[in-house]
Amino acid sequence: MNLESKQFYDKILTTADASHENDFDLVMNRVDNVIEINEDMEFDRPAQLLRTFYNTFEGKKILIGLCQDDQIILLNRHQDKKEKVIVKKDASFIYFKMV
Repeated sequence: MNLESKQFYDKILTTADASHENDFDLVMNRVDNVIEINEDMEFDRPAQLLRTFYNTFEGKKILIGLCQDDQIILLNRHQDKKEKVIVKKDASFIYFKMV
């Protein structure tokens, strides 16, 4: 994600909450920098990947998509549809991180 896109999403997703108790960052980071991965990971449904990611980071990181093979794959639709999702170690996770 380029800096201009990050600034745009930060602006539209940031609330004016004075307490800042629910602040988060939108992050795009290579898979192998976020988790330990030696080979591609395969999930039967997007929901499995989303749940695994959420549970791994105890809800402090919420996955919304992947950037892989020059495509952005958003995982917000048809999460329970039987559709294989393969995560490659050189791909990038797109997620919200609680701060």
